[in-house]
Amino acid sequence: MRIPLLLVSLMLAAGVTTPASADAASVPVAGTWQAITPAAITSFDPSAANPTKGEFTAVGSTLWRGDWTGVTTYTMRGTVDLVTSASDGTLEETFTGQAAGRGTGTLRLTETFTLDTAGNLAIRTRIVGGSGDFADSRGRVDFVGQTISIATGSGTYQGRWTQPRGSGR
Repeated sequence: MRIPLLLVSLMLAAGVTTPASADAASVPVAGTWQAITPAAITSFDPSAANPTKGEFTAVGSTLWRGDWTGVTTYTMRGTVDLVTSASDGTLEETFTGQAAGRGTGTLRLTETFTLDTAGNLAIRTRIVGGSGDFADSRGRVDFVGQTISIATGSGTYQGRWTQPRGSGR
């Protein structure tokens, strides 16, 4: 989108700026992930009706390879059936690593997940920021994989990443 010169002059005079992502390009990202520190349940609040089902929190980490290479740490919250491992909930995750030709830094992610009784894991991710060369990053990524339980897993990721111009190399 082109902004007329007069409008830009008026915006600058008024102190209005465009968001950093306005001049950034969205690029595709893809790769693989695997659990390196299995999700460790840190709390479990059983249901009164069924003590093997309830709300939980957990922490863990993963290894990513591909367009992003590095490690993550995460906190997971949700509901789980301890017998079947079926679960759903949210994650707050931080990736620390590099992107070839685009620098190094961290990405902050907010996610929702579902894990079915067959061990199929699906995670929908929103990139909500970052640091270093990845400062102010945005985007959406989908993670899919197979798990034995909520504690282990591996799979693939793919999506689109917007890294503001000037923040990469």
